[in-house]
Amino acid sequence: MCAVMALVAFVPLVAAGEYTIIKGPQGPRASAMTWTYETTDYGVWTAKLDNHGLRSLVVDVYDNTSGALDQVLHQRIRFAAYDAYPSGIIYSEPVNMAAGRVYEITATPNGPRDSYVVVSDQWMINELPVALFDATPNYLTVNVNASASYDTDGTIVEYIWEWGDSTMGSGEVTSHMYGMAGTYDVTLTVVDNLGGSDSLTQPVTVMAPPNELPVAMFTPTVNELVVDVNASASYDTDGTIVAYGWNWGDGSPSVVSASPRASHTYAMGGTYAITLVVTDNDGGIGSVAHDVMPWAAVDEPPVASFTAVVNGLTVSVNASGSSDDNGIVSYAWNWGDGTTGNGVVATHTYSGAKAQSLTTESRVSIQADPVPPYYVAGYTLDSTGAALPDCQLTISNMRTGMSVVIMSDALGFYMWDIANQLEGGYLVGDLINVTAVKGTAIGWNEGLAAAGGYIQLDVTLVAPPFDVTITLIVTDTKGQTSTMTMKVTLYP
Repeated sequence: MCAVMALVAFVPLVAAGEYTIIKGPQGPRASAMTWTYETTDYGVWTAKLDNHGLRSLVVDVYDNTSGALDQVLHQRIRFAAYDAYPSGIIYSEPVNMAAGRVYEITATPNGPRDSYVVVSDQWMINELPVALFDATPNYLTVNVNASASYDTDGTIVEYIWEWGDSTMGSGEVTSHMYGMAGTYDVTLTVVDNLGGSDSLTQPVTVMAPPNELPVAMFTPTVNELVVDVNASASYDTDGTIVAYGWNWGDGSPSVVSASPRASHTYAMGGTYAITLVVTDNDGGIGSVAHDVMPWAAVDEPPVASFTAVVNGLTVSVNASGSSDDNGIVSYAWNWGDGTTGNGVVATHTYSGAKAQSLTTESRVSIQADPVPPYYVAGYTLDSTGAALPDCQLTISNMRTGMSVVIMSDALGFYMWDIANQLEGGYLVGDLINVTAVKGTAIGWNEGLAAAGGYIQLDVTLVAPPFDVTITLIVTDTKGQTSTMTMKVTLYP
């Protein structure tokens, strides 16, 4: 009776076929009976079993719509377990059946010979579910809620959404984002636990959201008068940035570029407000400004410095000690003798006393008698050994202190009778000094007077040391100059 009471919820029931299954003399399978049941609606099938002496019954139900058996129920019923032995009425387990299907039902009895059971098909038509939903658009997104849908005789087990843009979804509460604005027919199909379904279609209008403006951000880097800017941190949440516009704040033309990086050189130092304007793919703009303080570098003038090494009339100079913050591009030398030079390191040779190119007579012995006149004779020469003409000579007898002034000739030769033409007389062994002067050059020689001959005293004239002023001018990359002068002493 418990099984009968459990089936009260399935009313109204519709009785269908009735079949008597008798246990024969052979085994249970030999007494089995099979019949078909075709459905026109969704519903629940169950078998009413009126037992008359059977101990058990096996009920098998197959979906045979396609010709291939698909088992949907296998139940072994022991009547004693339901207080229906040796007699009583019970019901099999229910089977959900879909509309338009063909089912094959087999009942296999087991019990004493000639015991039997009367099986009646019981059918309960399914009440279809009702599809209801609310749709709430939010720009391009629609939020749907089908919780108002219901099924009076069961439960809804599936919610199927057709969004109207060739896509589908599922779920009692869900949402969908459209690719573009417009009106779409949204269809909800609900399916209950017995396979029954219902659909509802509603138009839904969605619109594109307003454009989110881009956000402008940039970082400036200042290097003297040059400012580099980087706006790669700028962003657009709903699109892309397509243009970066820069206003440098110094009256120069603005610059617009697709690149987030730019550079600008200011004419002078100061404080400037750089403004960045970014534009997104929908034409929205965003801006930001930052103050920058470029500065003009102070170009220090160069410092000229050099050393000088003197070797006779040659001077070697080295200006590698000169310096400049941006580099020196030229080194100019004024040697102080009307000539110039250049280079970090330079060498210059000055001119001393110049010997005339003369054809001189051979320096042979001057023939003299062993008696007076006694001569002193010789040549005036320059530092190279060449004859130096027209020199003033002072011939002195160092014993008497007497002297005479004469000139060497055009060949640099001189001769003088010191015995007869020099006051104070002449003695063998007197020390005779000859001093020669020409311009600034001077030289001297001396020797002892000899008897019966002459003294040959050649005089080499050497210019005295003299000073020259060397000037160095260095020039840097900006055209600034620095000067250093040095006085050096030359030794001919």
